[in-house]
Amino acid sequence: FTTHNETLVNYFNQLLQDLVPEAIADSRVKISTVDDIVKEYNSKSEAVIANQEISKLCLISVMRTINISHNIKDRLWRLGYLSILQEILGIIESRGIDEDRYLKVSRIGVGEPNKRSLRQAIWHIYQEWSLLLQKSGYTTIEQSRKQALNIVDIITTKPYDAVIIDELQDLSPTSIRLLVRLVESPSNLFLTA
Repeated sequence: FTTHNETLVNYFNQLLQDLVPEAIADSRVKISTVDDIVKEYNSKSEAVIANQEISKLCLISVMRTINISHNIKDRLWRLGYLSILQEILGIIESRGIDEDRYLKVSRIGVGEPNKRSLRQAIWHIYQEWSLLLQKSGYTTIEQSRKQALNIVDIITTKPYDAVIIDELQDLSPTSIRLLVRLVESPSNLFLTA
């Protein structure tokens, strides 16, 4: 049983202790957050999850030094580093997409980042930003989730008989892909939102 935050895990742990105490006592039912599952698969990784401040500082550093046209660079600075960081974390990383898909993804209503030239520049910034984070010993939560997904993909025997996901709407697509691959059959996957 999994969900996105510790508060819900604690609530469901108490609830299931009342409903199926023997399953909880003998560990047939595991209750944890998605990111606790991610940590299990990434236990050998020494990278630290970058917080908002580290992510922002690395982005500003990249934006100051990146080699792109002055016109595009000016437009990016007007757009603002927080908007660019949201584009990187909320679109590129959370969806786990490559450059081609990023350039094609629908962004109706977002204005400036819809322009192809800016998207290409944002992708270039994203690559440099990821590299700077990595060189500094950091990763992002979505990169960590993707790494766990890659590990789960090579496991031949799936670790769970069934997975119940609560609050699905609050999970990133990468998190959902990871959870889907933890069971042998989609019929053993239960989603609530």
